Amino acid sequence: MVFEVTPEQIKKLNSEGLVELLRKLLHTEAQYSGIKLRGVSVPPQITVADGGEDGRISWKEGCDCTDYLPSRFCIFQSKASDLAEAGWKKEMWKKSTQGKGKARELNDAIKIALDQGASYIGFTSAVIIGDSKYKDRIRGIKTGIQEAGGNPDQLKAINIYDANKITEWVNKYPAIAVWLNEKQSGLNLKGFQTVENLEKRNNIFKTTYFEGNGNHFQIF
Repeated sequence: MVFEVTPEQIKKLNSEGLVELLRKLLHTEAQYSGIKLRGVSVPPQITVADGGEDGRISWKEGCDCTDYLPSRFCIFQSKASDLAEAGWKKEMWKKSTQGKGKARELNDAIKIALDQGASYIGFTSAVIIGDSKYKDRIRGIKTGIQEAGGNPDQLKAINIYDANKITEWVNKYPAIAVWLNEKQSGLNLKGFQTVENLEKRNNIFKTTYFEGNGNHFQIF
């Protein structure tokens, strides 16, 4: 179905595709929730050193949170693989301090998140099944912060959005589901339009009703 996606489709995304999906989700969630788009930042240059983040969103006015944004400031780290507990722990550190025997130092994104009480969200194409596996990865994040001298309790929330969670988010917005289905199928699905756009077409709103033996419409 073109208006829905499955976890299997999320699993197929590479690093670039996952970041592109994150960008669309954050912009759409912002628009839907009345959050100004200038608060969204998801750079497409994933090969550039990012300091531990692939996207962020922040705002001051309006709602305190949304269905998928647990606080007014959220930082996302995107991973097209399953890092497991040890991998997420390592993600908390600057790359130069990740080696064996080195003194750990928090990456720039986590420093900012801790200082400002933001939410940290891992955005992964992996499927994480079972509460224990989910908790393992959260523990990895907390342990990584603690081993570098930080306090994870300063974060508003810590979460992992896996392929199942991301699927739920995508299916909230049919337009994004259509985009992903088009991207992965190679089919042209651009013919789908919203009711608002359809009603602006001349051959739709310039419709005249004629009396006659039967009810009918004439379209100019």
